[in-house]
Amino acid sequence: ARRSSRGRRLHLEAVAAARARGGAALADLLAHLLVGVAAAHRRVLEAAAERDGQPAVLLVGAGGLGCPAALYLAAAGVGTLTIVDDDRVEISNLNRQVLFTPADAGRPKADCALERLAAFAPDCRLRAVARRLDLDLAAELVAGHDLVVDGTDSFAATYALSDACEAAQVPLIA
Repeated sequence: ARRSSRGRRLHLEAVAAARARGGAALADLLAHLLVGVAAAHRRVLEAAAERDGQPAVLLVGAGGLGCPAALYLAAAGVGTLTIVDDDRVEISNLNRQVLFTPADAGRPKADCALERLAAFAPDCRLRAVARRLDLDLAAELVAGHDLVVDGTDSFAATYALSDACEAAQVPLIA
């Protein structure tokens, strides 16, 4: 499918601005990244259309990156959002983990995130997985999703997600 004229215009404007600021190398890199993002977006929508029309997203990590990503994904109307995190809420992290409150201290992050998101986006199918991600769990979870978002702070988890996404041909945002 072709990009809309608005999408083409924004793409060209971004590349032109990068070329003006940073030269050809930066513009070429930006153009390459934008084409890759557009292709991944198209694959996600095509896979979702084959199922029920709404994308299923796997979000690994409910910390400083995962919390806002979860909010935006739920607000964007994803059909299914699976949140994986084996940690517990800590008071010292609340300044950057916007889904949690002091009352959540000591509770599993995945469960707390699910509760907040259920109130925020009642039409989104939510699933919490309070387990540490390993190769087996990554392969199991990735297979049922159209897109994977890596919000972890663990190289082992990132590598497991990368391997599972490559094997299942599912786009990974890391």
